[in-house]
Amino acid sequence: MKKTMLLAAFFFTIVCLIISQPETTFQASLQGLKVWWEIVFPGLLPFLVLFEMMLAFGLLHAFGKLLEPMMQRLFRLPGEAAVVVAIGWIGGMPTGTNAIKKLLDQQVLNEKQANQLAAFAHMPSPLFIIIIVGSAFLQQPITGIIILLAVWLSSIWIFFLSNLFRKDKRLQQKNEAILNHSLPSSSVPLHSSTTNIWKQAVSAMRLAQQQDGRSFGKLLGDAVSISVQRLFVIGGFMIFAAMLAFLVEPIFSWTGLPFLGKSLLEIHLGTHAVANIALESYSILVATAIIAAVCAFTGLSGIMQASYSLFGTAFQLGSFIVYRVVHAAHAFFFAVLLFKPIYHAFQLWAGTIITPVLHETIPTPTSLLSPPTAQLWSAALLCTLIIALLAFILNKTLHYKTKTPH
Repeated sequence: MKKTMLLAAFFFTIVCLIISQPETTFQASLQGLKVWWEIVFPGLLPFLVLFEMMLAFGLLHAFGKLLEPMMQRLFRLPGEAAVVVAIGWIGGMPTGTNAIKKLLDQQVLNEKQANQLAAFAHMPSPLFIIIIVGSAFLQQPITGIIILLAVWLSSIWIFFLSNLFRKDKRLQQKNEAILNHSLPSSSVPLHSSTTNIWKQAVSAMRLAQQQDGRSFGKLLGDAVSISVQRLFVIGGFMIFAAMLAFLVEPIFSWTGLPFLGKSLLEIHLGTHAVANIALESYSILVATAIIAAVCAFTGLSGIMQASYSLFGTAFQLGSFIVYRVVHAAHAFFFAVLLFKPIYHAFQLWAGTIITPVLHETIPTPTSLLSPPTAQLWSAALLCTLIIALLAFILNKTLHYKTKTPH
């Protein structure tokens, strides 16, 4: 009851603010519409169509079959979860959570596994990061690749740590039981399953094609229809978030970060605001790191899309938001860590010198964003990564040594 009253009061306040200043809220909504129509819609439509066709032709199912051993052994999840990860990471939100809902209906996943997998499979589209953010917003495609790697690697890192240091023994026993049930019998040699995994991937692709059964013309028409509908949903979120960001802008004005409101509300508007504002005040390194954090967080609109996809299940929204915040922080530092090596490697590969912004001083009073401090954070993160990998290798070695033969 209290939650309903608070939501009613919140939306009543929003309506009153819109009525009190209709012209400015209209201009804010128009700004969101402009960004969507001129940049997001033409940039993403062709690739969303291609994604739907890849899904129908079974390419993502084949890719998921190749990831099954990693999901089973490293992350202690059923092999079917690999397809969810492939769909979520390549298709972007909320395709991953939609696939999780199907596995829940089929009772392949339990509720705790579904919540864990939802946090891992909820990702921004790589096409959006590389094409829209890197090429259109930042006008340097290499920055899109850096952001994508930072978001992906930080997610794998967090998910790996959460499985390595999990204290829930009961859940671990359930996962191991599912794993033992889904893995081949111990009498089958390991090299045999490794050799046949490519055949299994091809079989999964053919099975997906047979189950789809649509002709090329029908498939192309459906792909265009689904992609346009999805882009219109994104446009609606962007327009509403643009209006809401204007209304809450005074709340975040004291932070000195004018892009913060849009970044918290909507990923497309947030990355566009960072690209326009942060580049004027900071170096390209810091702007790239901030955008990586925004993409990892996905905005409240992305979180609400995941919540909508998993409506009717035991979806834990609070833990999901905490995961997104932790992922955003790690993506920021991964971007700082990866920026210089990848940027310099791209310069050497291209044979040209891009604007030398790596050694610029960052005119901000926050010492956390200064280059020396960022390097210290990067070194600390790298040391933590090495220690965790050593601990994982040691843990696996002891596990296999103490494991009794069947």
